[in-house]
Amino acid sequence: MAFGEFVTLMALMMSLVALSIDAMLPALTRIGRDLNVVKANNNQLIISLLSLGFAIGMRLGTLPVLSPFLEQPGIEGSGIRACQGKVLYDSLK
Repeated sequence: MAFGEFVTLMALMMSLVALSIDAMLPALTRIGRDLNVVKANNNQLIISLLSLGFAIGMRLGTLPVLSPFLEQPGIEGSGIRACQGKVLYDSLK
């Protein structure tokens, strides 16, 4: 893959995150209602969890490529971070 193709591909992938957030914002109150969110301010956690999901997905997607170069397996670290996020989310209820 040429350098220009790589840069274009990375730019498109990064823009998908912003596009997905922009697509969710108009429907955020409805999504919160469907998820039975009690406080209206907690709707913001939906965007945070979406970003966290993208980060974990990118980490798991690149794990097979990076695992030979890592000293410790990365999947345990991602699992621990996901559990910490769940505990944090539960504590904010």
